Amino acid sequence: MHSIMDPLRQSCLVALGVVAPLAGCGPTDADNDGFRSDLDCDDSNPNIRPDVAEICDNVDNNCDGIVDEDAIDRATWYADLDGDGFGDADHPILSCASPEGAVGDSTDCSPLDAGVHPMASEHPTDRLDNDCDGMVDEVPCPEAERAKTARQVSLSAGAVPLSFCIEQPAGPVGCPSPNEMDSSALVTAVVGPPEPVLPIPIVTVEARWTVHGGVCGPDEREPELCCYSINVSRTAPTPKAVPQNLNFDGQGIAIVPAELPLVHGRPLVVGGRIRLASASTSTGWLVSAASITETVSGSKRRVAGQQWKEAALHEHASVASFAKFTMDLLALGAPARLVTAATEAQADEVIHAQLCFAVAAELLGEDCGPGPVPLDGLDAGDPTAETMMIETIRDACVNESIAAAEAAYLSAHADHEGLRSVLSTIADDESRHAAMGWQTVQWIVREHPELKSSALNVFSQVRNRQEGRTCDKTENDEWMIGLGCMPRHMRREVEIRVWDQVIEPCIRVLERA
Repeated sequence: MHSIMDPLRQSCLVALGVVAPLAGCGPTDADNDGFRSDLDCDDSNPNIRPDVAEICDNVDNNCDGIVDEDAIDRATWYADLDGDGFGDADHPILSCASPEGAVGDSTDCSPLDAGVHPMASEHPTDRLDNDCDGMVDEVPCPEAERAKTARQVSLSAGAVPLSFCIEQPAGPVGCPSPNEMDSSALVTAVVGPPEPVLPIPIVTVEARWTVHGGVCGPDEREPELCCYSINVSRTAPTPKAVPQNLNFDGQGIAIVPAELPLVHGRPLVVGGRIRLASASTSTGWLVSAASITETVSGSKRRVAGQQWKEAALHEHASVASFAKFTMDLLALGAPARLVTAATEAQADEVIHAQLCFAVAAELLGEDCGPGPVPLDGLDAGDPTAETMMIETIRDACVNESIAAAEAAYLSAHADHEGLRSVLSTIADDESRHAAMGWQTVQWIVREHPELKSSALNVFSQVRNRQEGRTCDKTENDEWMIGLGCMPRHMRREVEIRVWDQVIEPCIRVLERA
């Protein structure tokens, strides 16, 4: 059946002399396609005639005597010059059938190198994009959260990998290889320099980023960027309060028991007594820690392991202590900067506890963790400014200042890199916690000037209690330093020097407030 356009088309073709009018006994149009049999190369098929486009069907569709020439549905093929099964996008070939030496794939990024194509394996040291994914020497890296802030990196404490990503440089070189770049500089470029320690004279030089172990990357899961998985922590040099060249040989110093002993971090105090969770073999607080592989006798490992376990329980209790401290700040209408610092400190203590439990487990050869924290009797009532000031002086200005200095000394003298990293993290964080304590006391005194004399009196009472204590040197205990534990007589030396070089100068600042 003719379409309604056939008569018009026939009239035009007759007028142009392409076809003659249908009449008489001349050539016929058997397939009614508008073309006479002397012009139509297949007068039995209306789809074959001079005015149709050629298609890939091995038929001369337009009656020009050539089959499939310039067919409108020709496929695009690509020259496979190196015979690796992948074609060159810069050498396309239009053809109904695959030409010899051509393929349908156009993803060969190196058309003259048979060893470089999308299915090739990446060789991470040849500085070539072997698998044509746009990356050079990429490797599969461990799962790692994308690092976004210096604070996040500080909290990681080198215990978990973080991912640091930069834009790929222009040109064919691709991402730098790990051994071509300064990893610490990469961390700084992505998240900025280490968060500075708050203004307290425990640490007087800048912190730095320290990379632990090898750097993995560039990560093949991030083809548009150069991403590297790095274990990194913020490390501060040894505080001035405890120079490395100090002589800790003092003996026979008179010491009387204090109301509350020096502990790692802020203690959880209930009814005037320090409250700790019981030790357990749970693994919910364990993280990976560097193995302590050097030869250490079993008895020494046991003694040091027990000290690390005790420290872990104190750090664990500090999480609850900071939770209460934060609520007390809110109850007293403290400024947002102090509340923010308190909540961040609580997160620090979680990390500290995890790291200490990990070291204890490594030394003891057994799983270590905390049981439930007994909170019965904890006073959750409305705090007074004076009560909070007294607790902050004791727990932060004094205890955390001394704990920070002790950890910093040990971080410089421990025999194992993993221990030095853990202790450096604790020292750095405790320095900030102590500084927050001083700022809290300063805020309370500004809000309540009548409490200034009370604050100064509390400092005097705490020092008087500590000055009369005795702590004889235990023979043959210097080995403890190598395992990150402070002998008791050396702890007393640290305490004295922190009072002289840190706490007293800060008290003088408070006096002038």
